[in-house]
Parts: sequence; structure tokens; C-alpha cells
Amino acid sequence: MRFKEFEIVLESSRGLLFRKSGDLFTNIQNPKKTLEFVKAELFPKQGNKYPDVNAYKKALNDIQKKLINITWTNQPKSNMLAFGVVTLKDPKTQQPVYFGRYFTDIKPDMTGVWKNNDIPGYQLAIKSSLKSRSNLKPNDILIVGQQYRNVTEIVNAVKTQNKAGDEVVEGLAMITKNKLPSFMVDASLEPAIRDDLGEVIAPMTLWQGLNDNPEADAARKFLLKTANWNSCSITFAQSKKAGLIDSYLRPQKGVAIGISSKGADIGAKASVSNIYSGIELLRANGQQKVVDEFPKAVKILEIIKQSSAYEGPIKLGIMFGQCSEKDGQLIMDCINKGIKSLPRGPQWKNIQKFMSQLNTNKQNEANYNIGYHALAGLAKLVAGYVNIKILEFSEACITFLNSSPLLQINTYTEKTENGITVSGFKTIWPPQFKGSIVLNAGKSYYATGAINKFAFSFD
Repeated sequence: MRFKEFEIVLESSRGLLFRKSGDLFTNIQNPKKTLEFVKAELFPKQGNKYPDVNAYKKALNDIQKKLINITWTNQPKSNMLAFGVVTLKDPKTQQPVYFGRYFTDIKPDMTGVWKNNDIPGYQLAIKSSLKSRSNLKPNDILIVGQQYRNVTEIVNAVKTQNKAGDEVVEGLAMITKNKLPSFMVDASLEPAIRDDLGEVIAPMTLWQGLNDNPEADAARKFLLKTANWNSCSITFAQSKKAGLIDSYLRPQKGVAIGISSKGADIGAKASVSNIYSGIELLRANGQQKVVDEFPKAVKILEIIKQSSAYEGPIKLGIMFGQCSEKDGQLIMDCINKGIKSLPRGPQWKNIQKFMSQLNTNKQNEANYNIGYHALAGLAKLVAGYVNIKILEFSEACITFLNSSPLLQINTYTEKTENGITVSGFKTIWPPQFKGSIVLNAGKSYYATGAINKFAFSFD
């Protein structure tokens, strides 16, 4: 069986502690000079912080004697009682290079706490990371979560924040004059303009009437009836990891309309949020009977939506008789305490069973603990049960997904003598998801952490 995965979070966004051996970092001033990632270590190795300042200082002193010339990437503070060290090496000389970072404590989930670009003078040499350094996503250049009444307010907000540069402000301002934007920037920034800044451009041009695709107008008539797109306010999603939805058009009445802004023909991602938004739209349109056809699937989706990434598999496991509340508490205790080896005793029997569901060689990695390992195994069991036993689940997800108030807008750009020009859009409406959907634990749950809730894959 083959799957097309719809990942919610790019692997590269997890941060420095989740890099793989062999990942390259290039020198910002001299790209020919590189360092190769070896490993990451967190201290203390057990527990979330040292018991007191003396124990912390002793551990810090010991590691600095062992690993000579650690470059620290932040300043220590009085409340910091933990730290991490990453080892890189010069691929030519094989000489190790050490970088350290001080932490208040070691959290259950260390995703993003040490960013890939927090290595002085170096950047991660993979496409997604290099592109992210352009800092042109909504989170980077304006205030997200705020409702903008019109496109002029967005341009003014970008200008006020003063993080995007005059070229970007001038290009976006063209939209207010009913022109597709052009940006006088280096041609190498085309992916960043198309994919990242495109998350700002797509709702702005739709609001302004510059996206005149028949599909866009069909969506407007269905979702807004006789109103125009410029009757809505625009809000940008608050997280770079928001998944499918990058922005929302919010009408004065009714359900918010999600905009999935993708560069060229990059596919959309299925997530519980936008599947569940289909349920909300059906209810809002007086089609509760459609929702009532899938009671078991709705219950599963509600639990995933309303629970954290940690709670979801446990609650579903209890509902399906695959684990007990005590098992769930043991898993959470192990995550919170960072326990790395399985204790003895009959109460650990199910935890061992969950762990056996996931083969891993990550036991020596800094973020490994048996709580994460067991949670990943339980999530795999739950997903398998839903996909095999809950026969209505796939049909329900397809029905709700294709009922969601969602427009996918692909942005197209061209390189010109003066920079980069937005040349047009492809709008997909209504959603056209086909086939069958399965619940997928493998893209969210690992022996080293839970990076998101359950993912959804097309079979």
C-alpha cells in the first residue's frame, strides 16, 4: 500500500536538536566552508533540570573540560538549570566543533527551542531552511491574528513593522492600485516571494478582485451569496505550523473562509482542523443530517481536535479499549520526567507493548524517552484500529473535507529583468479530494517527541 503523505510540519522546522547525522551547515560569508552535524545532547540526561545551582554549575564545568572551546549561542540567566550541546565537525579535517545553549529546563517537547539558524555564522544547507531565512511569511512581516479590514491596512502594517524592506512594501502596494505585484529583488528570492510572501499576496489579491478565476467567483457566490470578497476582513494564521490554512477571509456573518496559499502546484495538506471545518459549514448550512450519518467518525475527529497531541492517542486508546487511564498517566509521567529506560513491574506491561509497536534506533538521542516511545506506539495502534474497524471514517473525512469553506490558491511568478513578478493564480474550488483517507500516526509521533496531532493521508 502506498500513501501520499500530507505532512503538517516540515521536518526541517523542528530545530537543531532534531537534525540528522550528516546534515550540512554552510558558512554565511563563505558557502564553500561547511560543518557537518554529528549529534545533540541535553543535560541533565535524566529529569528536566539540575536540582540546584551548584549541581548545574558542576555539570557545566565538567562538560566544558571535556569538550574544549564550546561556543555558547545565548546568555545564561539565573533561572537556567539545564543546557544542551551540539557537536558538528569539519568534513575535511574531521575536527569537532561544539555549540552550546542554556535552557531554563528540558521540556517534554523541545521542538523549535534551538533554531537551525542559531549557529553563529552558519545556516542549515537545505532548501526549506535557506528559504526561511528570507523571513517573508506573514508571521515575519506583520501582526498575525489581527483582523485587517482592507488591503491598505495590510500594506501599512508591513510598512510599520519595517521587517520586509521597501521593495516588498512597494510591491504589495501595487495590489491596492489593482495591479498584480512586482518586486525589485534578486531572482534567487523567487521561491520566497512565491511560497512565503504568497501567503500574504493570495488573500490580498482575492479581496481586491485581482484573482478573477471562475472557480474563485463560484466560491464567492456559494460562500458569500451576493456579497463581494471585499466585504470580509483578512486574518493571518498565528503559527508558521498552522498546516493547511494560511489566512482567513471573515465575512460579517457565517463561517470563516480558509485560504491555503501554495506556490505553483504544491499540494494542500489534510488536517483535522480543515476536515472539522467542513462539519461546521454543513451545520451552518442546515445540513446536520449529513453530519449525523457519521457519528463515530465525528466523535474521533472531536477528540483529536479538542485534545493536545499528547492527550489525543490516550483518549482514543481508552475509548477503544487499547489502554487504561493508568497507562495514560504512566506515559505522561515518563514524558514529563524524561525517563529513558523501562522500569520493572507488572504495571509497565502495556507500556512495553506500546513500545514494541515502534522499532527505533533513537534510544541514545537527547530527546528520547520511553513516554514518547510508548505514545508513538499507542498512536500507531489507535490509527490502525480506526482505519480497519471504523468503516465510516474514510467516507466521513472525504465528505467533510469536500464540504469545508476552503480555497486553495496556487501563486505563479516569473523572473524579469527588474526582479520577480506575480503572473497569475490557480484557484481550486470546491475542494476536490478523492479516494479514501486514513489516520496516520507516523508523521506526528516519534520516539523523540510528538510534533503534532494525528495526520491524515490519502490511500
